[in-house]
Amino acid sequence: MTICYGSALLGHRYFTPVHSYYDDQDQLGHQDPLYKGRTSLFNDQISGGNASLRLARVNLQDQGRYQCYASTSPDLEIYLNLTVRGELKFYFYWMSSYE
Repeated sequence: MTICYGSALLGHRYFTPVHSYYDDQDQLGHQDPLYKGRTSLFNDQISGGNASLRLARVNLQDQGRYQCYASTSPDLEIYLNLTVRGELKFYFYWMSSYE
């Protein structure tokens, strides 16, 4: 199973890595430094269909378009826009079961 989240923040043209998961573990070597220590998946729930991303300490710079890719059958790719109207402590994006 591969799960990848990327962002195209305001003023940026390309998606940058926010959080990656493959080979049964988080792969954060190429994670954008803006997200370091602020992202996580519900790893114990991935096999049950939960590929949600948790983004902590949300700030105004996080506003923008995000992409999620999950290698499922068939593969799943979705986009969402995050609008930040003030400082938040947590933002949960809930992806329904990929099965």
